[in-house]
Amino acid sequence: SAAARGSAYHTVLEHLDVCRARAEGKSYVEALLQKLTEREVLFAPEAAAVDGERILAFAASELGGRLAASRAVYRERAFNMITEYEGRRLMVQGVIDCYFEEEDGLVLLDYKTGNAADARLGRDEKIAAKYRTQIELYRQALEEASGRRVKEAYLYLTDAGRFIAM
Repeated sequence: SAAARGSAYHTVLEHLDVCRARAEGKSYVEALLQKLTEREVLFAPEAAAVDGERILAFAASELGGRLAASRAVYRERAFNMITEYEGRRLMVQGVIDCYFEEEDGLVLLDYKTGNAADARLGRDEKIAAKYRTQIELYRQALEEASGRRVKEAYLYLTDAGRFIAM
């Protein structure tokens, strides 16, 4: 299912050493999947559902290079935040997949699986609209918690192996 594949991709991306993936390529990703399976972080069918080429596309991308060059990378960061929505105060809880620091601000990344048909048809705005509120909440939470500006936010479409700027 998309949810199971999404969890598997999140796990791999959480453990991914982007520098090594960029330098070593396919052999590193294969070894990482094997290691995660041996340590029972992933089960074999979950590991098999992860397309190593999509992981390499992430690492080899311009954003992957920026992430690799960052002095601080944060993954799977939980947050709680109180916000206003339609005149009511709400408690929002979430987990930010990844963000990293650059000199002039933070870059937020969120991984999405299960949008293959829309991605294939170039429906980036439809995908972006689906997740816009979530990303804005993540941006707000991150800015409040860090005191730094989130200068850029992106979705990484694991099924398509590409990014959408938010």
